[in-house]
Amino acid sequence: MQVLDVSNDSFNLFTECDLYIAAASFEYERSIAASTMLSKRLRAKCAIILAFTGKTSAAAQENKYQSRTRLFEQMSLIDISKAPRVVLAGRYEYSSTLRQIEGELEARGVSKCSAVILDISCLTAVQLVYVIRWLHSVVRPKSCVVIYSRPSRYDNENLTPVDYEIMPLPIRVSPQSTISEARRIAVMVMGHEGIRSLATWRAIDPVNTLLLFPASGSAKFDKTCSKQNSYLIGLSRKSPGVSVKTATTLDLARARKMVSSSLVDWSSASHVRVSLIPFGPKPLIVAATLSILDAANVDFELVYAIPKRYSGRYSAGVEAVYFEQIAISDDFRKDQP
Repeated sequence: MQVLDVSNDSFNLFTECDLYIAAASFEYERSIAASTMLSKRLRAKCAIILAFTGKTSAAAQENKYQSRTRLFEQMSLIDISKAPRVVLAGRYEYSSTLRQIEGELEARGVSKCSAVILDISCLTAVQLVYVIRWLHSVVRPKSCVVIYSRPSRYDNENLTPVDYEIMPLPIRVSPQSTISEARRIAVMVMGHEGIRSLATWRAIDPVNTLLLFPASGSAKFDKTCSKQNSYLIGLSRKSPGVSVKTATTLDLARARKMVSSSLVDWSSASHVRVSLIPFGPKPLIVAATLSILDAANVDFELVYAIPKRYSGRYSAGVEAVYFEQIAISDDFRKDQP
């Protein structure tokens, strides 16, 4: 990914688009960072603000309100109608979210989204995966730009409490497939919530597992990530069915190739179901999602560990805003060596 600099946009990626999506969050600074820059230049036929509902602390609720208010001001400059659409949805209400986005596009007469800009910074993992699937399988834009505001630091003292409900969510399931017959493969995007990842992994009991670790550029974060996931790292040294790869957090395209190569090796058998466990950096979740969608011969599910409650603080500040133009559809595979 490259640092976003709209004053030096030689490719004209940030002058106009059909659809621009961003999310308001209790992470106030990350919510508004990209749109603050883009409002100076970008004009969109349809601008969408996703505002996720759910119980959090009073301080977190206030941050969410401030984020939505400020984001609406910025998006009013970006949206050519001066009226961005605010989509209210629960963290896991992906079908409602997509219906509202499609309804707004239809109401505005935008029949074809050729250019899409998606700010992934504050999307929930569940909503992110389903939006990417929608873009990959339905919209298939000619140009898709992903934007990511990387925090200055993560707050490892405020993780989700250890009490989870495991929720499998279908992404792509063939009609003849059954869970009992499927060969289970886990693709795990690793982060600093090691117990949450481990609980999810043990619930599905896969035959093969890919542990995709981030190289974030922060020695402290990467050390914490390894420490929190020490059990799975130890297991990988003993089990031939577990593979460990490290991908630069800001190199989405390369991470996509890494995951694809593992899936090619493992998905030759019939009735393969790939389970994505998404508790790491958002760019790597996008890369893993696209890789699994590109593997058209496998079933795909998202397996998510829902905590009893969420923390109201995950990170602080914004280090920089990055972007990457990606090949969203499965035409990506045609260009691979």
